[in-house]
Amino acid sequence: MDRSYSRSYADDWRFKPPSQLSLVQRILVHSAFLAPSPRTTSFPQPTGKVPVVREWQMHRAIFPWAFAPVLMRWALQHYVQWTVPSIVMYLFLAVYYTIYVGRHLTMLHDLSCQYGFFDGGAVRDRISTDMAPRVLYEAVLATLLRPLVLIAFTYDQHKTMEVSPWLPVKLFFFTLIADFVYYWMHRATHEFDTLWHLHRLHHTLKHPSPSLLGFADGPQEIFDIIGTMTLAYLVYPMSFDEMQIWLTYLITMEASGHSGVRVFMPGCLTSTPLRFWDCDLALEDHDLHHRHGWRVSFNYGKQSRLWDAIFGTQLERVEGTKNNLDWSAHVAL
Repeated sequence: MDRSYSRSYADDWRFKPPSQLSLVQRILVHSAFLAPSPRTTSFPQPTGKVPVVREWQMHRAIFPWAFAPVLMRWALQHYVQWTVPSIVMYLFLAVYYTIYVGRHLTMLHDLSCQYGFFDGGAVRDRISTDMAPRVLYEAVLATLLRPLVLIAFTYDQHKTMEVSPWLPVKLFFFTLIADFVYYWMHRATHEFDTLWHLHRLHHTLKHPSPSLLGFADGPQEIFDIIGTMTLAYLVYPMSFDEMQIWLTYLITMEASGHSGVRVFMPGCLTSTPLRFWDCDLALEDHDLHHRHGWRVSFNYGKQSRLWDAIFGTQLERVEGTKNNLDWSAHVAL
């Protein structure tokens, strides 16, 4: 099995004088992408039960950001009688998601400093010098492509705000459909030789950080960005406003799932109904996928564990087991 790609103090280049850094490195240093360094931060070692983040806390943190663009577009149409052109909406969402992701990464970094990581004796993977251009490229690609697909498939500037009162139910089923697509695509990249060559780079990471979400070969990353959302939409169409809300939640869970922060953070669009069948998603699940997976792996889903449970690829949690959760803890998001 290949070695882990980047370990320990691989991002020590961040402490060099600015004059010795490339443009890409300077951008990463001055953004929220780089996780706190073990050179300057003492991360807590795992002790006691795992603190629990409740679904309502997740919604309280995410939904205002998800709904704000919907409300803004409605206000412009209702009070100013201005219908936002597609190109303006696209540019706005690209900038908006960039700001939101930066804020969310900062929150994850703060949680890691407070609670440490799963498998805390190991060191989280870092962005080495040669990884920096790819990491920034993938981040820019995701920022540009996802709003583009959203606009192309669902946006009509002359339509008014369209959000169903059944939105929670619609988001639940849409997420499960998207996760079904992702599950089989993801599993195929592990089980077929040709596809594995497109995915193996991502699995050189054994304890990833949020900024390494897009550290993968180009074709796989492009499908991750646009393929899952597109196929799910073709099966179960939703309005532009509903899709935009869903995309904000998707981005949040993808970044969180690669953080390894030692908290029980649920997949808030699916976990409440699925918890009864022990198919709910938590932050530890994808961390275990990286830690124990190579060609043969587990926990292929990224928004639920439903398909892993049905198709026999679910891996038991190590620290976030039912008897090791601290429901009395208050985790501030």
